[in-house]
Amino acid sequence: MLGVAIGTATLVISISIGLGVNAAIEEQFRNEVRLRQITVFPNSDGVNDSLEGVPADILQTLGDMSDDKRERIRKLCIQRWKRDNTTLTPKPLTRERVEELSRLPYVVEVIPELDESGRAFFQKQSSDVRLFGVPFDHKQLGHRLDAGRRFSAGDARECLIHEYLLYRWGIRNDDDVRACVGKSIRVELTTTRRTPLSLLRMLDADLNNVSDEEMQVLEKAWKLLPQSLASLPLSDQEKTLLLATINRKSPNTKKQAAKIIREDLTIVGVIRAPMKNDPADDGFLDTPLRDADLILPQKTAEALFLQLPKREENGFSRARVIVDHEDHLEPVVHAIKKMGLNEFSMGLFIQQVKKNASLIGIAMDFIALVALIVAAIGITNTMFTTVLERTREIGILKAIGAKDRQILTIFLIEGSLIGLAGGLLGLLLGWLASFPGNSYALRIMEKQGHHPMPDTVFLYPAWLLICVPMFAMLMTTLAALWPARRAARVEPVIALRHE
Repeated sequence: MLGVAIGTATLVISISIGLGVNAAIEEQFRNEVRLRQITVFPNSDGVNDSLEGVPADILQTLGDMSDDKRERIRKLCIQRWKRDNTTLTPKPLTRERVEELSRLPYVVEVIPELDESGRAFFQKQSSDVRLFGVPFDHKQLGHRLDAGRRFSAGDARECLIHEYLLYRWGIRNDDDVRACVGKSIRVELTTTRRTPLSLLRMLDADLNNVSDEEMQVLEKAWKLLPQSLASLPLSDQEKTLLLATINRKSPNTKKQAAKIIREDLTIVGVIRAPMKNDPADDGFLDTPLRDADLILPQKTAEALFLQLPKREENGFSRARVIVDHEDHLEPVVHAIKKMGLNEFSMGLFIQQVKKNASLIGIAMDFIALVALIVAAIGITNTMFTTVLERTREIGILKAIGAKDRQILTIFLIEGSLIGLAGGLLGLLLGWLASFPGNSYALRIMEKQGHHPMPDTVFLYPAWLLICVPMFAMLMTTLAALWPARRAARVEPVIALRHE
């Protein structure tokens, strides 16, 4: 019975841990959007294996060497030449491709990452800022609001401003911060970095808190700068060399007129810095809420950023594709690869973790079954011994009229009762072992992440509590079957003479 109890406890623990781990992972799938999302990146056509166009001197490997080394060197020469002389065809993540992604089966939403650098003008201050676009109704925006409200609509000309940007501008009192809500702020995006502020960058000066009057002076100096080069205390030869150097343009530089995009936005709220007790973000807003100076509604940011020529040509740096269920991640990933785009999915990685956890659970179940088989062998041996020790009693029972099936039933009931008692004792041992095991597992999980913790990693559904003792009874009954059949076939006369 003790052997059955140990085997049953091992089986119960392994099955309950497997159920608990899978339930915890599935709960994360339901609660964590990023486990149902795929991050998509731009791509380019790789270098093919064709030898067309490769010069003959590259294909010819010189020197006295082994055939294996000659082949290795030849492949490397071809690869390096093609890498340096092949123009890759880019596959950008354009707006059209984003719309194509949104039409894929099982795709719920496609959110392009909207990140741009610009300059913000507020009252008499201005600074370089980072702008991010996020879904206007995202639930994670609420707990970071220090003042004001969330966006009113998806395409509203509104923004949330970070408290640190206001601090840099000298707006530091709480009343002054709250007074900024409802006021207008101007945002400027430019197609080139060659602006009057380049003078400050060149002189390593502070670009923050530049007033309107200072900007006017910088613009005037910027326009006069080419003319002032002639008055520098340089020799005629040095001036000629300087002008020739300045006028020498990079061959990769595309000549295009500088374009400045301006947009007036209304400040509707102030975003604060993260705090230790804040709820965990879903991954999408981690960067904006941490690094953004201004946060815009997604549609507003997209309409603003796509006015830049580089955005029309190169598209977005990445996008997040959200599917309806984790089981549909794999077909969507295959469809994205067929579009020639790069992708990464944390959900597929977690699914692999689930498979590994299942394999470990199967291994533990196998060990538990081996323990039960060993216990069954012990029961068989014990029952054989019992038959030998009870041979005279079996003869007396048969002499007073007991039939073979009744003798068989006696020993089978004895084996099943051993299994039932051992199974129930194993359930109790497994349940008691779950308390320290669960406490230890939760401590380990808490150290490894900030996700919501499950209540337990041991699950004991009703079917497990019923099936495990029944399985133990079945094993022990089968183990008692052979000795019971032998006991039933004992001849009464021979049994009565047995000492």
